[in-house]
Formats: sequence, C-alpha cells, structure tokens
Amino acid sequence: MLNKDNYKSIVPSMYETNEVNTSIVHLGLGAFFKAHLAFYINEYNSFKDDTWFVSAVSLKTDNSKKLMNRQDNLYTLHLKGYQKTSFRLISSIKNSLFLGEDRQNILNLMLSKKVKIISLTITEKGYCYSPWMSGLDTVNHDILHDLKNFDRSRSAIGLICYAMQKRKELGLNGLTLMSCDNLPSNGKVLKKVILDFAELIDIELKKWIESKCTFPSTMVDRIVPKMTDKSLKQINYEIGMDDFAGIVCEDFAQFVIEDKFVSNKRPELSKVGVLFVKEIKPYENMKLRVLNGTHSALAYIGQLLKKETIFEAISDEKLEIFIVNMLKNEIIPSLEMVDGVDFEEYAKNIIARYKNPNIIHRTIQISMDGSQKLPQRWLETLKYLIDNGKNYDHLAICIASWMKFTSSKNLQNIDIEVNDPLTDEFKKIWIKNSVHKDIVRAYFSIENIFESFFLDDEKLIRKVANYLENIENLEDLIQEVTHENDI
Repeated sequence: MLNKDNYKSIVPSMYETNEVNTSIVHLGLGAFFKAHLAFYINEYNSFKDDTWFVSAVSLKTDNSKKLMNRQDNLYTLHLKGYQKTSFRLISSIKNSLFLGEDRQNILNLMLSKKVKIISLTITEKGYCYSPWMSGLDTVNHDILHDLKNFDRSRSAIGLICYAMQKRKELGLNGLTLMSCDNLPSNGKVLKKVILDFAELIDIELKKWIESKCTFPSTMVDRIVPKMTDKSLKQINYEIGMDDFAGIVCEDFAQFVIEDKFVSNKRPELSKVGVLFVKEIKPYENMKLRVLNGTHSALAYIGQLLKKETIFEAISDEKLEIFIVNMLKNEIIPSLEMVDGVDFEEYAKNIIARYKNPNIIHRTIQISMDGSQKLPQRWLETLKYLIDNGKNYDHLAICIASWMKFTSSKNLQNIDIEVNDPLTDEFKKIWIKNSVHKDIVRAYFSIENIFESFFLDDEKLIRKVANYLENIENLEDLIQEVTHENDI
C-alpha cells in the first residue's frame, strides 16, 4: 500500500512533512482540491527553496480522512491527456482532518502563527449565499445552527468566523481567506457571507475581519471526473501498489488568483504557472461562461438524450455543432476582452478537452446543484443578449432542457436522479402546473435563481415555453437553431 516508506522508494526527494509546519488550512477535502490546489502546492514544493504544506479538513464526513490517513496523506494524481497520460505522487498534504472528530485540532491550526491562508472548496451551496437576500442565507439550517452554537459551528462560514474571533481575542494577525470554488467573484461572495455572519455575532468582529483579512478571488479550471473502481485499479497497476485515495483528472489546468494577500504572504506559485492579477472578473467570466456554461449545456441536454458522459455528448455531431454555434454567436459576444486571450482559440481548446476519450466525466455528475450554477453559467450571458437585442435560441433551449431535467423525467418518461437543494420546489412546480408558460413563469419566480428581469420578459417566457412544450423533439430543436457551416 502507498505510504511514506514506499513513497520514498519511488520519489527519494520526498519531504518529511513531520518537520514542516502547516501554512494553509483548506476546508473541503474533495477530489477537486486534490487535483488542483494540492497539485499546485506539490509542484511548487519541488523547487525546495520554500515549502508550503496543507492541512485539509473534511466538514461533513470522515471518509476522506480515513482514506488519506491510512496512507500517510499521500496519493497519486493520474493526469489523462488525449494521447498520453502521466502520474504525480502528491505529498503536499500534512494532515487530513474531520470537523466532527478534530474540531480542537482544526481550531489550533487556524490560530497558529505559521498559518497564512485558509482556502476553500466547499461547492456553491457551502457558502450559504442567497442571491435574493444579496448575502448570507440567514434561514439556512447550518447557519441557524451556527448562530446558536457558535463554538460548535458546522458550516465553513461559522467555523471561519469563530476562528477569527479567537485570533482577534489573542491579538493575532488576520488571514487570507481564499475561495477556490467555481463561483463568480468567489472572494467577494466569501467576504459578504463572512461579514454578514460576523455582524450577527458581534459588530466588532465584523470590523476586525474587514480590516485584518483579505478575500482574493480566484479562477480555477481542471476537469476532475468522479472516481471509479476501474480508475483506481489503473492507478494501482501503474504505481505497483494500492492507492485508495488516488484521483483522475485531465492534464490541463489553469489557476488565476487576485493578488490580495495579508502582508503579501503567499507561495510564489507563478513558478508553476499560476497567474496573479489585479482584476479577476474578465478571466472568471471567460471560464464560467465558456467552459462551465457549455459543460452544463452538454450535461442537461446529454441527460435528456441518454448521453452518459461529456465525451459521448460532444461526439454527437449535431450536439457539437449546437455547442460551437452557442459559443460563437451567444457566449463569446458577451465577454469582456482579456489581455493575451483569443476567445475563439480558447473555445476551440475547450471543445478539444471535451473530446478527450480518456476523461470519463459523467453528465449526471455535472448536472448536480444546477440551481446554484445557472446564474453565473447561463443567466449573465442571457441577460447581455436580451439587453443588446441579440438572438438567444441556444440558451433558451438549454434552459428548457434544464427545466425538463429537473422534472425528474427524461424524454422517455424514465426517472432521472436530480440532486439539487431545490428539488422539492421543482417537483411542486410540475405537480401544480400543466401549461408550459405557467411552468416557465413558476421557475422564473424562484428568486434564488432568477432576477425579476427574466420574469418580466414575455418574449423570453414564450420562447422557453415553446421549446419546453416541444422538448420531446429535442434533437430536431437543436438542429433547427444550428447550421453546420458555422463551425
């Protein structure tokens, strides 16, 4: 089994993490963190002149902690390209912890003078952000619990605020609080929910966090499919030992970080390809709308057409033409210019990544939590197109496909697994309404997803309702709005 002794026989220069302090506490011990931030820190540590190590915290279950601890917090990253694959043995994680068992240890780390950054990958819903409240969702169950049981907070928001209160009481410096989730302006979102929560605890705590902590936004990009037994067996075969915590990802990765760190204390990750910038917005819009927007389109349309993976979906010529046209005619026109980036080349590279047959990224995985993702992936683009009098047929079909998907039935009336915080609300809409315009209006009335702007647009409602009414002919609809010679 993979462990420190066996690891040294493969990578003699491995660091002794017992002798190195934790510099980063990361909340969210999941696959994306292990394939992205932990990977970049590992690559940076290979320079040996400055080492940063991560203590990673699982907030909800002890599964990841158990897997990591049994092999000394080591794991293999299998990078799959179109034609070649490679492996990295990752040793940048010092500790794997679980909030339910290691609360005091975690708090001690967050109070350590050696720790400079608290980073997060907790998925969109982990931020407990409500668009219609424009801030913290104060009726969220975890938030209500944490406000009453501050010292036993179970959300990332409550836990961070409690640690900052203790740092304030001890006269310690503030920390850099850095989101690495696929959220627009993720640093601003994190700052808003942290300050909202802190204000409910103590106005002085809010003021201290606001003056002592920074919240850099980030743009993160790497496709990380859900692990399977087959994927693990392949890793174990290649490294010649059991690795129960291995991760598969594509060989592409991108990381853009707003350069706002407390006392400028950060690893110089530009050495390993990270881009530090003053303004993140153009980069994140590009990624969220081009990559994530088309990813979600392929996921929902793919689910309705019984395409199990992104590769299978993009291999459908009609669907590829649809996605390419949507990129060219609807998504790219909505973007601000980004220095040094050719949007058409960027879009072509995205399509090429989807066509990587070695990445088995399931459409059902990408379809999760759509209510949390649609605003940044589709709706900002749609609003731009409506405001500027441009065509939006492709996005309207995408929205109709998502609505049909969230009915929990595919085109053959077979049950679909819908994993979303608003699943019950979606079911009620389909039970109460039979007219397609009423269904669309009911969806557009969900303030957590849609601005009133969309509910007020009768032309949009008619168009989406028409596509929804004819969704059984989805392949024909896709063909109607696309033209092969536009590729």
